[in-house]
Amino acid sequence: MKAVIYFVVLVTVYCVFYVLNHRTKRPQGCEDLRQECESCHIVSCPANGVYEGGKHNA
Repeated sequence: MKAVIYFVVLVTVYCVFYVLNHRTKRPQGCEDLRQECESCHIVSCPANGVYEGGKHNA
């Protein structure tokens, strides 16, 4: 029975923090956090701005 109570408490805490996290507004200046990387020219690198979402933007 204690395990069920612990599980319910953990799920409740998780749900509360999840809701509070999504209600928090994003700070100014954090809207676009993409890096401007031009060092290795590998187009499949997620830090490279040429490759986004499976499409090449070159």
